[in-house]
Amino acid sequence: MRLNDPLAFMTWSRVNTAIFTPTFVRSVRLEDVDCLETLCVGGEVVGQDTIESYRSKFRLLGGYGPSETCMCVAIADYSADATLRSGNLGHSTSVHLWIVDPQDPHILMPDGAAGDIVMEGPGVGRGYLDDPAQTSSAFLCGLAWAHGTSSSRVFYRSGDIGRRNGDGTVTFIRRKDDQVKYDRPTGKRVLGHLERH
Repeated sequence: MRLNDPLAFMTWSRVNTAIFTPTFVRSVRLEDVDCLETLCVGGEVVGQDTIESYRSKFRLLGGYGPSETCMCVAIADYSADATLRSGNLGHSTSVHLWIVDPQDPHILMPDGAAGDIVMEGPGVGRGYLDDPAQTSSAFLCGLAWAHGTSSSRVFYRSGDIGRRNGDGTVTFIRRKDDQVKYDRPTGKRVLGHLERH
């Protein structure tokens, strides 16, 4: 039942909190699960249709977090704040989110300006296993704007373009590259250019 009819399983198990991708949420009728109270969606951009469909039915949260960080570095509470729109990642949770110049991470961008989303804090990884070149391009130390920066402060350059809003939330704009997802067997990222050939 768990695999063949997940909604029946959720009802039978009295699931009150669930975490799904927006794609899965659009493919089922979660309102049929009468015990569900909190729905967290993540892994891809949460569409405005999903927000409008579920923000009044459940406590609807949007979670954001690349694999190089902890599972959820920012949360948008779409039910608590009706002004939040698709793409708004909400407030940071376990890390600090910074917006830096896409060409030079030593330049911190002002609120409202687009730039690379950079993360710093205990939820950030330390690099890629046996890949020093990739590690040095994505994991940064010694950024000029980070006063008192030491080698122990690691910043992860996500490859996502976003902007900090006046209320402290961050809005995702787009990917810097055409990366799409991970290949499960190898753990390697699959780039969009592979799909075009």
